[in-house]
Amino acid sequence: MDRIAFYITSFEGGGAERNTALIASELARGGHAVLLVVDRDTGPNRALLDPSIEVAVLPRGYLARIRSLRARLIAWRADAVFARLGLCPIIATLAQGLRPRWRTVISYHNPYEPDTYLGVKLSWWLIAVLSRLTAASFGVSQDIADQLVRYGARRDRTHVIHNPVALDWVRGRMSDPVARALPTRRPYLISVGRLVPQKGYRDLIAAFALIADEVEEDLVILGEGPLETELRAQIAAAGLGERVHLAGYATNPFPYYAGARLFVLASHWEGFGNVIVEALACGTPVVATRCPGGPKDILDGGAYGALVPVGDPAALAQAILQSLAEPSDPEQLTRRAQDFDLPKVAATYARIISVRQR
Repeated sequence: MDRIAFYITSFEGGGAERNTALIASELARGGHAVLLVVDRDTGPNRALLDPSIEVAVLPRGYLARIRSLRARLIAWRADAVFARLGLCPIIATLAQGLRPRWRTVISYHNPYEPDTYLGVKLSWWLIAVLSRLTAASFGVSQDIADQLVRYGARRDRTHVIHNPVALDWVRGRMSDPVARALPTRRPYLISVGRLVPQKGYRDLIAAFALIADEVEEDLVILGEGPLETELRAQIAAAGLGERVHLAGYATNPFPYYAGARLFVLASHWEGFGNVIVEALACGTPVVATRCPGGPKDILDGGAYGALVPVGDPAALAQAILQSLAEPSDPEQLTRRAQDFDLPKVAATYARIISVRQR
C-alpha cells in the first residue's frame, strides 16, 4: 500500500477541507498509510479523520513551511502528496525540489474568480509552471480542468476527480425525525447553501414569485449568510412572506431533501455542487443552473435533472414547473448518486498516483 500525504491550510469548515478529511479517512481504512499536514490545526473537520491518520502542523513563515514540509515528507517516506487550497500547491511544489522523492498532485476546487484572494490567484497564475514540475493536477469538475489547461496546465497531466459524498452516511440520516421541524405544512421545494451572492438566491426568489400562484409548494431555503436581511426584504416586497421560508442552518439537511418535491440550485458558479449529489441520493429531482463548475457534470448535461441559464428567473421558473409536472424517477437519481460515492472517488485518488508522468 502507498504512503499518501495531504497538505491543506487547516480543518476549517469549507467543502475542500471536509472532502480532504473524508478522502484521507477512506484511504486509511483501505490500508494506506496517511499523513495530513496543515498550516493550522484548527477547524471542525478534524473530527472526521480516521484515528489512524497522523497530523503534522507546519511552522509559520513560507520558507519555514517549505523546509519543514520537505523534511517531514522525507522522514515519513511519502510516496505521494496531494496539495490543495491557497498557497499549498506552490509550497508543496517547492518542497519537492528539482529531484522529487514523491509524486506531488495539486488540485483546484473552484473556478478562477478575479475577486478571490491573492494566494489562490497565484496558484492559478503559476499553473503553467506547477503542472510541469508536479506529477499531476486536477479540478473537481470538467470546467475547472478545462480552465486549468487554458491557464497553461499540461493537458496530459490534468485530470478531473469529482468530490465525494458519503452516501451511506447521508442515507443513514435521511429519516431522522428530529430534523423534520419544517417551517411549513405545505409541500415544498428546497434549496441549500450559504446566503451569499454566488448561490443566486435573488434569482430563485424572483423565479418562485413568477409561479407562486401556479404551484401548491412553498419554497424552503436552508442556510445562513450575509444576504439574509436583503433576501427577507425581497420576499416581503414580493408578498411571499407565507410562501418562502429562510429556515437557517440545518446540521442534518437530509430529511429536508428527502421530503421535498424538488431541489433547486440557482448558483452563478460552483466548484462541484455536493448538494446536488446529496439531493440525488435522497431520490429528489433537481433543477440547477448551467453555471461554471460541477452541476453539468453531476447531471450529465441534463440527463438527470434540468439545467437552465444562469441569472434567468423566467427560465428557472419554467424548469421548476416542468420538473414538478414530470418528476424524474427516484431510483434513477439514486443510481446516479452512486457515481460519486466516497469509496469510488477514493479509489480514483489511489489510481492517479500510478499515472505515468511524461
